[in-house]
Amino acid sequence: MNRTARMFDVGSLILLGGAVALTVASYDALPARIPTHFGLSGQANDWTRRDVGAWLIPAIGLVTWALVRFTAVWAPGAWRARAAQSPMPAVGFLTAAVMAGAQGMILWGSFHPGESIGRALAFGLAALQIAFAFVMPRTRRNPVIGIRVAWTLASDENWARTHRLAGQSYAVCGVVALLGALVGGSAALPIAFVTLLAGTAVPGVYSYVIARGEA
Repeated sequence: MNRTARMFDVGSLILLGGAVALTVASYDALPARIPTHFGLSGQANDWTRRDVGAWLIPAIGLVTWALVRFTAVWAPGAWRARAAQSPMPAVGFLTAAVMAGAQGMILWGSFHPGESIGRALAFGLAALQIAFAFVMPRTRRNPVIGIRVAWTLASDENWARTHRLAGQSYAVCGVVALLGALVGGSAALPIAFVTLLAGTAVPGVYSYVIARGEA
């Protein structure tokens, strides 16, 4: 394991551990029901019991991080080598950051009922897309991360070309989402979701076009 991978792994565990520590520290003060889902307005629209909701995201986050980070260990057959050549430590760190951020927003929403987290979530989605822009072109064909459709999973060439475009589409969409978060007001979160969908859909369609040309 190289130094960069170790730094990502340590950072991931710090983020996940910090989310758990923050939850432990605030648990007794949490209301009996805490928010678990937020609408496009950024306001909570679904709640669950504290003893379940408080620990759900940290538990899912740890399991998801481990599955992503160690894809090269558990993936079947030829997928392992490709996963080992992909930036799984970086993707694992992004996974941990998303989960830790989600837990932070849930805790904040628990103590500020009725208030919107839309703008914070929009900034988070913008940052995620910009991070994807750097990660996607470096991934190799694998069953866990990336634009995983039938055409990319069947061809290394299709995968590589699709993910080069994905890097560009996520970069553009991430900047648009960031601008929306800065000036969009109540529209910030819808803009962020639309750009995330667009950043994924464009390379997905492109992969189909490539496949048609190769057929």
